Amino acid sequence: TVPVASERIDLIRVAIQELVASNGLNSTQGNALLTQIANTQQQLAQGETQQAITVLYAFINQVTDFIATGVLAPELGQPLIEAVNVIIAQLQASPIIYLPYVSR
Repeated sequence: TVPVASERIDLIRVAIQELVASNGLNSTQGNALLTQIANTQQQLAQGETQQAITVLYAFINQVTDFIATGVLAPELGQPLIEAVNVIIAQLQASPIIYLPYVSR
């Protein structure tokens, strides 16, 4: 089965922790990415899908910057970007539920 967005986000969190453990990122850089992942999870828990997507785009921008400045090797950063793009696509494809308006 395809993991739901929250499960995919957990996998990205673990991948970031592994990058820090293997010195692919230092702890400050890793914490910056982990904070964005935590913010995404918080937004999703509150039902704020569009805000979560916005945070995920910021995550991609940060990883792209790390790659561009030589902080993170492309072969380590690109899989993170690809994984986040899958989550964004999944979130954008989620149906929006509109509750009927009931006048009182």
